[in-house]
Amino acid sequence: MAGPRLSRSSMWIFSLTLLSRISGFFRQSILAAFFGTSIKTDAYVMASGLPNLLFGSVYQGVAVTTVPSLTDARQHEDPEDLQRFINQVWTVLVGAAVVVGALGEIFSPIIMRYLAPGFHGHERAMTITMSRIMVPAIIFWISSGFLTGILQSGENFFGLTLSPLVVNAVQ
Repeated sequence: MAGPRLSRSSMWIFSLTLLSRISGFFRQSILAAFFGTSIKTDAYVMASGLPNLLFGSVYQGVAVTTVPSLTDARQHEDPEDLQRFINQVWTVLVGAAVVVGALGEIFSPIIMRYLAPGFHGHERAMTITMSRIMVPAIIFWISSGFLTGILQSGENFFGLTLSPLVVNAVQ
């Protein structure tokens, strides 16, 4: 019977989503408690914008395009071909993320000049350093987008709802 299973799944998704919003509130509260409104907070906010700028929109695109591709492959390919397809796509995506991440590391000072034009001296240097720390997150975002697509194509939504909790904890 799909009714009770669907209800239980919906309750889990709702609960985890609510918990992720609450953890996001605490994340913001902790940031405010430690840094308040300061140069450090400004640098953090601007530095976190660089990975968003470089790859934030690609995450969603990867997740969305993976679902129909894998759903079709699951129906028409044998498990070995499906695994080979997943491995090939994974390799290309992670390779692209590493290249974009390396470019972000190298060109961070130039990008920050345009992303945070009002930052100078120590504040600019701190923003560049923080952005270089955050840029490797691109690799995790692209991996997360692909893994999300894999889970969704297999009708598994638990990991998708759990991931914002992990992000909030890491941040």
